[in-house]
Amino acid sequence: MFPIQCGDILENKVYQPMPHKTIQKIETNAKMNNTAIFLKLVLVSFLLILLCACGAYQKPASTYYESAAAPIGYPQEAQMRSAPSKSMAYPEQAPAAPSLLGGQSHFKNQNQVQAQEGEIQDHKAQPPKKVVYQGNITLRVKQLRETLDSAVKEAEKVGGFVESMGSRFVILRVPVQHFDATFQKLISIGLVVSKSIDAIDISAQYSDLEAHLKVSKDSRDRLLKILESTTKMDERLAILREIKRLTDEIESMSASLETFNHHLSYSTLTLNLVPYFEGKQIEHRSPFAWIKSLNPLLNTLGGDQDDIQIKLPKSFVQFEKKKAFEAISAKGATIRISKIPNEPKGDLLFWTKAIEYELVGRGDQLKDRQSTENDKKQPIQISVYGSPELRPYFYAIALLLDEDDLLVFELYLPNEDAKQAYDQEVLDALKSLSLK
Repeated sequence: MFPIQCGDILENKVYQPMPHKTIQKIETNAKMNNTAIFLKLVLVSFLLILLCACGAYQKPASTYYESAAAPIGYPQEAQMRSAPSKSMAYPEQAPAAPSLLGGQSHFKNQNQVQAQEGEIQDHKAQPPKKVVYQGNITLRVKQLRETLDSAVKEAEKVGGFVESMGSRFVILRVPVQHFDATFQKLISIGLVVSKSIDAIDISAQYSDLEAHLKVSKDSRDRLLKILESTTKMDERLAILREIKRLTDEIESMSASLETFNHHLSYSTLTLNLVPYFEGKQIEHRSPFAWIKSLNPLLNTLGGDQDDIQIKLPKSFVQFEKKKAFEAISAKGATIRISKIPNEPKGDLLFWTKAIEYELVGRGDQLKDRQSTENDKKQPIQISVYGSPELRPYFYAIALLLDEDDLLVFELYLPNEDAKQAYDQEVLDALKSLSLK
């Protein structure tokens, strides 16, 4: 039925149903009109296809942006910042359908366009990755002091600073945006013996920590409100214990986020120098390969962090993406833990003396030695060495013997301030050290 007009309602007119034959006639006319319109659309579409096919020989505009090669240390992020890559922003097109004139049609299928637009939007919606960069360079040079001074000046020019320094090495911290440029300048001031960059993606670990921190804060806030309305003494004590636990957890996670943020803002560059000419020296090397390789600045023992169990000091954060166990602090202290086969069979005193023979023979000084034990009552032997520098670093090694395996706990402290800050924290953490 046709709709009733407003004027008809005002005049109180009542419409009678339309005769059936009239309705059939109207429907027949409508169908004929629709058929005519459809035929016209088909004809117009055919003409448009012919016109477009005639221009098939013209080269279409490129769909992709060619991204520049990523700078050293920025394998993915640099490409993402400069231009969308083929694999990430613009998926490969399917072959175009052949046109009527034998060329290739350059009209994209609507589904392709929507899929590409959707992927681009998803890519834009993703937050930037959080990556910690660590660079290691070994150079052979003629003048040690002058080379170290040049390296320090390069870091200070971009707002960096010296974290630790010796007669043959320097550890620099530089703003992350200047990491690649500074790395390139450092490798140009001497003959490169070795160089490496470690890019550690902590995005997932950082997000999980943030989420856990928010949950803990919300839980504590709810408990504080419940505490205000609770009068029973036993309930209040239970709530207060849980609030204390959550507060300790919040402080620990907040410290971890602060450490992550520090290393995300300032990348680490470690420069080791080897002189071209050295005086005649007496060779002093350990007969054990793993002891010979010990280096306070580098992870030389490797291993698998899945084998290690320890409750880290709250000032340290562990890189979960790394295979080997490594944790760092905001002050540049580093913890490394490795599992070594106890071969040949030796006790803690044997291995402690073997390490001392090597490190003191290199010129380090034994500063302290003490014993403790873990929660399982397993003995732990701790030795602390210091470098003979004007600004000495400290290198502590703790050993734990577990049947056929030797756990080697290494602690690098870049300066006296770090030693004072972390001494007690590390001693407490060693009580939880064990094999899983």
